[in-house]
Amino acid sequence: MRYLKLLISVSVILAGLLLTGCAQMMQAWVAQNCTTDAAYSQGLNAARHGEDMKMSYAAGCPANQSQLNAAYRQGYQYQLSNQPAEVNININTHKGKTQASKPYRCHKQFGQKVCGYDCKSFAGQWTCAQKPDQECIQNMSDIKCGYHCNKGDFGQLTCLDKP
Repeated sequence: MRYLKLLISVSVILAGLLLTGCAQMMQAWVAQNCTTDAAYSQGLNAARHGEDMKMSYAAGCPANQSQLNAAYRQGYQYQLSNQPAEVNININTHKGKTQASKPYRCHKQFGQKVCGYDCKSFAGQWTCAQKPDQECIQNMSDIKCGYHCNKGDFGQLTCLDKP
């Protein structure tokens, strides 16, 4: 009986500590994400990386959701209207791909995210170029990314490391 009371007491204490830790983590998340400055910045970053606009950015925030969503939209729209024109002097003209045709994308791969440009996949494995002016080419499971990529007569892939 004494052991049971001790076990219950320890369980109550551990549950209290766990709930306190979760509450503190939630408070920290709210403090970091539920401000108009944070919402505006998140909107800027989403537009900069070619992500879709979130219609309900502030869904996890306890207050001022309409103001936070408005700040997010303002940041997103500001970035879209003020993005500099992308100029790529190393345009690969024989394929007609420009930097604008290769947005930054993220893909799920076995519980993790793989992000980059001109991504290719084979059997669930993603490979992406790390710079917007790079390209990726593929021959079945063989995927290469870099500059001035070519496929040889026998299917071998080559890409340069530098432009």
